[in-house]
This record gives sequence, C-alpha cells and structure tokens, in this order.
Amino acid sequence: MERSKAELIRQFFHIGLGLFIFITLLLFSRVDNVGMLLVFLLLAALLVNACHVETCPFFLLRAERPIIGAGLLYYLASLLFLVSWKELPLSLIIVATLALAIEDGFSTLFGLTFGEKKLFGNKTLEGTLWGFLAYFLALLFLGFSPLFSLTLALLVALTELFSPINDNILVPFMAALFGLLLYIGGII
Repeated sequence: MERSKAELIRQFFHIGLGLFIFITLLLFSRVDNVGMLLVFLLLAALLVNACHVETCPFFLLRAERPIIGAGLLYYLASLLFLVSWKELPLSLIIVATLALAIEDGFSTLFGLTFGEKKLFGNKTLEGTLWGFLAYFLALLFLGFSPLFSLTLALLVALTELFSPINDNILVPFMAALFGLLLYIGGII
C-alpha cells in the first residue's frame, strides 16, 4: 500500500478511535473508561510488538515515525492520563479527546489531500484551517459558546501546527489546559 493512502486510512482510524472514546465518555463512568483505555493500551502494545515480528496492521503504518505504532501508544496513553485525573472535569476531557480526534485528525487528513501551502515543517495552511474549522464546529455542536469554541479551536490549531513533540501527546493536554484557563477566565 502506498504511503499516502496508508496515512489517509490511518487518519480515518485516528478520527474513529477518538469519536469512539468520546462516546464512551458520555455513556460510561470514568472508572469504566480508565479500564477500557488500559485494555486498549495493552492491545496496542501487543500490536506494536507484532509489527516487529510479522506484518503490521494498516493503522500503525507511519513512515516518518522511528517507532512503528508509537502514535497509537501516545494517543491512548495521553487520553488515559486525562481520564485518570479525577480532578479534571469531564467537559475538559471531552474537549481534549475531540481535539485529538477532530482537530488533529482533520488537519492531517485535509493537509495530505488538499495541502499545497506549507507553513511549518510538513504542516499545511489547508490542513490547519480545516482542522481548526472542524474542531470549532464540533465544539459549537456540543453547546460551547462561540467565543469559547473559537478561542479554543484557534489555540489547539496553533498547538498542533507548532508542536515540537508528538502531537498525540501535546494536543490533548494543551486542549485541556487551554479549556481550563478559558473556563477560569469566564469564557465558556
């Protein structure tokens, strides 16, 4: 499978996994979600290990990462940390999960498909704008105020654009932090 097609499929998996976790956050208790994420993390570790022995599932392929499957492990571990943090309100865990699923997923998906204007590294203007717009609309759909949604979507898009480390680690943490700061500042 060619690399760009494999990456597009991986991004659909990225978005789908995040939306699945978002739904479980709404339906199940925090303890149940921690257990589920632990099971997913264990299964992901087993899949990553299998990649070093046999063939790799399509959603773990990513040529520019030195460790196959590292993105999936970071994805699950960062969400596990946020869900396990009992003082963090559920609404902030939800905005962090959606930042990872929607903003990060859509920016890569649209950047690979339609991206022409490079901004920073391999990030494109088109990918950044579509990721921002998709996340902004998702927040509005969930009932957050337009000001909160616009501000958080912009901050998360900039974080994803300029992230010096793996965005599966940084994006959800920064979304939760920015959401908390906006909430404390009265912008909700």
